[in-house]
Amino acid sequence: MQQVKFIIAAALCAACVSAKAQHNIAALPTPYTDSAFAKAVENGTRTTTGIPGANYKTNFAHYNISADFRTAEGHLYGEETVTYDYNCGQGELNSIVINLYRNIYKDGVTKNRRVDRRDIFNGVEIEKVQLVDGKTRTDLTITEFDTQIEAALPKPLSQGQSITLYIKWNTKIAASTHLRGGRYNNDTWFVPYFYPQIAVYDDIYGWDRIQHSGNEEFYFENANYEVNLTTDQYTAVWATGELQNPDKVYSPNVLKRYKSALSSGELTDIITKQDISSHAVKSEKNLWKFRADSVPDFVFGCSATSQWTAKSFNLASGKRVTTSAVFRSPKFRGNAELAESTIQYLSAHRPGVDYPYPWMTLFEGSGGMEFPMMVNEDLDAQWDDMIFTTSHEITHTYFPFLTGINQNSYGFIDEGLTMYVPQLFQDSISAYSRGVNRSAGYVGNHLGEGSEKPVITKSYSMSSSWTFTMASYYTPQMGYTILEGIIGSDVMEKALQQFTSAWSRKHAHPYDFFYTLESVSGKDLKFFYNNWFAQKGSTDLGIKEIRREDSTNYIVIENYGDKYLPALLKITYINGATETIYQSAEMWRDGSLTCTIALPGPKISYAELITDQIPDRESINNIYYTKKQ
Repeated sequence: MQQVKFIIAAALCAACVSAKAQHNIAALPTPYTDSAFAKAVENGTRTTTGIPGANYKTNFAHYNISADFRTAEGHLYGEETVTYDYNCGQGELNSIVINLYRNIYKDGVTKNRRVDRRDIFNGVEIEKVQLVDGKTRTDLTITEFDTQIEAALPKPLSQGQSITLYIKWNTKIAASTHLRGGRYNNDTWFVPYFYPQIAVYDDIYGWDRIQHSGNEEFYFENANYEVNLTTDQYTAVWATGELQNPDKVYSPNVLKRYKSALSSGELTDIITKQDISSHAVKSEKNLWKFRADSVPDFVFGCSATSQWTAKSFNLASGKRVTTSAVFRSPKFRGNAELAESTIQYLSAHRPGVDYPYPWMTLFEGSGGMEFPMMVNEDLDAQWDDMIFTTSHEITHTYFPFLTGINQNSYGFIDEGLTMYVPQLFQDSISAYSRGVNRSAGYVGNHLGEGSEKPVITKSYSMSSSWTFTMASYYTPQMGYTILEGIIGSDVMEKALQQFTSAWSRKHAHPYDFFYTLESVSGKDLKFFYNNWFAQKGSTDLGIKEIRREDSTNYIVIENYGDKYLPALLKITYINGATETIYQSAEMWRDGSLTCTIALPGPKISYAELITDQIPDRESINNIYYTKKQ
C-alpha cells in the first residue's frame, strides 16, 4: 500500500496565499442562530458543549396495546391504554397531540410518495379517545389534522404529572403500496405505525406538529410497550421487544430450536420449510405477547410461509444479543450473521457504545427501513448491496433511535451519520466501496446544479425525493468524512461515542452534535459547518501551478467551486519516485480561494488530484505537468 503523507494545515499557514472569496465561499453567519435552541441554552436544558443541560428532562409513555390483525383482509382492530409522564415543558399542557401515521393512505392527505389507488382508504378510524381516571372514563374533544389528532384536556396537565388515555381504533394495512411496510404475498406482512402514538414534546419546540407526508421520516418519544397481538391463518409474528409466551405459540420442535438459538451461539434454523408445511405455530389463531422497555416505537411482521434463523452472541461487555433473519429467499438467511458483525463493529468502534437492545431481526420485505430491533428490507441481487443496506439500517439503532433525533426535521443528522458511521466496516468486508466512492460522484455532480438545498434545510420542507436524498444522505456523509480529515479519526471516534452516550434515550438536536465535535476536538469548526451544512455550492479544486524555488516545490491549489474540499495529491518526481499527500479542508479556514503547499524534495514532474473519494465536478484542472528545464 502506498504511503499517504498528511500535510498539517497549521504548519502551512504561512504558505497559504489568502485571497478572500468573492462568491459563496465567503463566511456565512454562524449556523447557531436558532432562537429556540438559544432559549433552551438559557433555560439550562441545552449547552454549548454538546452535553445535556442540568435542567434537561424528557417525557415518557407507557403503552398497553391489544390488537387483532386479520391477515386475509389486512385489517387491524386495536385498543390501547397509554400513560403519559409529563416532565419536560415550559408550562401546563391543555391538550395532547397524537400521531396517526397511517393517515398517509387517507384520501385528501398531502403525499410526497406514491400510493396505489387501491390502498386509499379511511386512514386510522378513531372510535374512542377517553381520559382514564381510576374507573372513570371521559370522552375527549378531538381536533383532526392530516396525520395527527389533538385531544383537548378537561383540565391542564402540569409538569411532574401523568395522564392516562384510552384509545380504540381500526385501520387497514396497505397491500399494494410498499411504503416502509405492506403485504409481500398472501400471508406475509410488515406492519409499521399501526397504533395511535403520542407525539414528542421537547424542550426546544414543544409539540412536534409536523404532518407526515411520506418523504421525511419520524420523531418518537421513548416508551415502554406491552403488546398483545392476535393473528390468524397459522401466522408467526416477529416484533420489537421480546416474546413473553413462546411456549404458548410455537409448535414443540420450533420451540426447542428457538430456545437453542438463544443459548448455543450457533446459527440455528428455527422455522424450516418442513415446519411451514406442518405449521410452525400451535393453532390457526394465536395470541402473541411482546414487551419492550424504553424504545421509541413498536413494529411487527408476520408470515405463515417465511423461514427463520437466529443466533445469540456476547458483546465485549458481556451483554447478550440475538440476531435473526425472517426470509423466503435462502440467500437472505446470511443476514443474521451479517447483523452480528455489524452490531459488534458498532458496539466496539463507531460509535463505540453497546448495542442497546436484546434483539435485531431482519425481515425480508421491501426497500430498507429501520425500526427498533427490526429492519424491513428486500433481497439485493448483490451481496455487497446487502452489506450496505443491512449495516446502514442497523446503524439507525443509534441514529435516530437511541439519540432521539428528530428525523422529520433533521434527516441530515440521522441519515448522514448512518451513511458515514459504518462506511469503514462496509469497506472492510465488501468487494467494492459502495460508500464514499459513490457518494463522491453523486455529490460532485449534484452540488451547484441549482436544484439542491442547503443540508440544514428542514427535511419536511423538501418535496423532491432526490433533493431530500442528497441533502439528507450523500452530502452530509461527505461532509462528515471531510470533517474527520480535519479533526482526525481518533477525535472523531471519541466525539461519536460521547455524543451517543450523552444523548442516550434523550432528544439530540443538530447543534448538540456540532458542539460535541467542537468540544472534543478543541477546534472552532463553524467555518466548516457554515460551508457544508448551511449553504449551497459546487465542488471543484484544481492545480493552478507548480513552481520550484531553491530545493522546494510549491503546489498552488485553487478552489474554483464553493465547497471546502481536502486535496489528495499523487506526486511523481523527476527521479521516478512517487508519493501521495493529503491536505485537509482546514486549509480554507480563512476563506482563501488559493492555498500553496510547500513540498521540499526533488523536482516534481507530474501531479494529480485524486478524486475517487472526494467530490469534484471538473477533472480537466486536476492534472499538472511541469515544464522541462
